[in-house]
Amino acid sequence: MAFSFSQLFTRKSADSLDSDAPLDVDNTATRQRNWVVFGVLLTTLGASYGAFKLITAPPVIYTDTPPEFGAVITPDFSDKDTQSALQAQQQDITKLTKEVYSLTRQRDSLSDTLERNLSQLNKKLDDTLEQVQTQLDNNMDIINTEFDKRGYNTGSTTGNDNQSNTTEPLNPFGNTDDGRYGDVSPPRQSPPGIQTFAYRYPDTPKIPYRRSSKNYVPTGSFVTAILIGAADANAGVNAQGDTAPILFRTIHDGILPNGKRSHIKDCFVTASVYGEISSNRGIARLQRMSCIFDKNGTEEILDIPVKGTAFNFGRNGIRGTPVMRNGKIIQMAGISGLFTGLGDTAKNASSSTITGPAGVVSTINPSDALMNMGGSALENIGSKLADYYIKLAEQYHPIIELNPGSIANLVFLEGFPLDADKIAEYEQRVSGADISQTVANFTNPLMSMMGGQTVPINPLANQLLPQLNAKAQAFDALRQTTPTVQKPY
Repeated sequence: MAFSFSQLFTRKSADSLDSDAPLDVDNTATRQRNWVVFGVLLTTLGASYGAFKLITAPPVIYTDTPPEFGAVITPDFSDKDTQSALQAQQQDITKLTKEVYSLTRQRDSLSDTLERNLSQLNKKLDDTLEQVQTQLDNNMDIINTEFDKRGYNTGSTTGNDNQSNTTEPLNPFGNTDDGRYGDVSPPRQSPPGIQTFAYRYPDTPKIPYRRSSKNYVPTGSFVTAILIGAADANAGVNAQGDTAPILFRTIHDGILPNGKRSHIKDCFVTASVYGEISSNRGIARLQRMSCIFDKNGTEEILDIPVKGTAFNFGRNGIRGTPVMRNGKIIQMAGISGLFTGLGDTAKNASSSTITGPAGVVSTINPSDALMNMGGSALENIGSKLADYYIKLAEQYHPIIELNPGSIANLVFLEGFPLDADKIAEYEQRVSGADISQTVANFTNPLMSMMGGQTVPINPLANQLLPQLNAKAQAFDALRQTTPTVQKPY
């Protein structure tokens, strides 16, 4: 039976129904039509609802996926923060170093200009003094010539027997015939003869020696230096008696009291150093300082003993790295002691001790003789090895490594001169103090402990003391009687 879509909406009237058509066919067509209408209606409603939602829906904003951040504080945050701070500090230090270097160059330039101007001024002063002296000599020659023309007698006159030899005081104003020299009586003229005239220059006043920031370094002054000759400082028990030499080079002019500056830059300072394992520092004692100064175009070498110490980071001593190299040796000494104990135990285990009227008697069982022999041998070998390793460990004393390039402040505990005229006296004084200290060390320790007077116990010291005192007195007397020429710096 054929079916078309137009038949759904076409209903036959009751009159036109074929009496022969079955009733179920009509029901089927009606049901199909209802389902089609319901589907169309449902589709229309769905399309309308979708269009409504599409119209009334808010606009879609597409955003990027937010990044995923890790933990804010990581285990290495402190290290990175410290490294960043150190880098910033290093940049600031570099900037300040450049500024200080620029200011130092400007100061050096100004110092050179000042020295040149002072040299020119001194030269002009010397030329002026020379001209004044020459003019004074010329004036004195003119005066002598004038006196000779007038015939004045300024000394002893030699004549015949009838002429008397008299000495008259010189009248520099001449006669008063022309009224130019005031109301002064003219001197009596002497007979012609040989006349002399003497002129004496006034004595130049002696300039006293005065200490200044240019020719003296007072006590407590300090200078920044760099360690260019490092060492491994002994930090053992006898460290103070086994010092190592080190070398400093000053990189600053030196700071004196009251903010003054010295001129000991680029000088070399030698010192001796020993280590202190408790503070991980090397204690330095300054010995000598050498400099070369340029004064008036000539080189002057300074090489004198100095007394001082080195400070690092505001504390006495130079910070270093402690090194202990006897760890394995001590470990071997312990193992050797263990062998000694094992040998002693084996020897005692293989023997029996009986206490009787005759005393303590030790017997060895024949079956344990080999064990007793091995224990005795192990005990002796372990004891010898332990003693050997202990002595070897004493040789491997701890040290403090001082690396070259370390910065330290050298502090002078006693003042010293920089002028060549006073260096000899200073060295003599230092040498005399050292000799006195050395002789004073030859004393009886028992008398010192009892509080009595220290008495030299060395016969040679008893003989040398009077000779040294006599030589010191003779040197002082000779130094006082010998004239010295003092010159300003």
